[in-house]
Amino acid sequence: RVYAAQEDFQKAHYYHINAIDFAWKLGAQLELTKSLLAFAETQMKEGRAHDAITTYKRAEKLAKPLQARNEITEIYKNLAKCYSGLDDFRNAYFYENLHSAMKDTLANHDESDKAHESRLSQSIQAQIDIKEKMLMRQDQIKAENQLQTTMIYSGFILLIIALVAAGMSVRFMQMRKVNKLIKEEKEKSE
Repeated sequence: RVYAAQEDFQKAHYYHINAIDFAWKLGAQLELTKSLLAFAETQMKEGRAHDAITTYKRAEKLAKPLQARNEITEIYKNLAKCYSGLDDFRNAYFYENLHSAMKDTLANHDESDKAHESRLSQSIQAQIDIKEKMLMRQDQIKAENQLQTTMIYSGFILLIIALVAAGMSVRFMQMRKVNKLIKEEKEKSE
């Protein structure tokens, strides 16, 4: 397309034919269609409308089974231009109508895709929200369990401290009693 824009049609033909040949050998139907479209555009710029029409129709035959809507729309638009340039207004009108219909189909398809993407996005967001709530609830349950475990351990530690204190208190009272008895025995023995 660069060489066609510079009106170096010989180089443009060379590269278009190589691209077409390469895509054909690879069996890359969509790339072959796009290469034919570019070649037909060059033919139009050269003023070879009949050749461009033939090339566009070859591209159309490839694009239809592929359901390449964008390429088909471009083919119809350019076929209308070619026929108009040849003063064949019946065919120009026919292809302009096809182009308009395809453009509308593409617009509807885009709107349908956007609506589908929006619904899908909302559904995904709802699932994310549910998972976030579940994770928050799991974290809350974990925190509650940890708090209960901490309270149980704290209670157990307080019980041990109370038992040790009670044991020490009993021991202290027993020691006082024993010391008192020893003191009394000492006094008696003297």
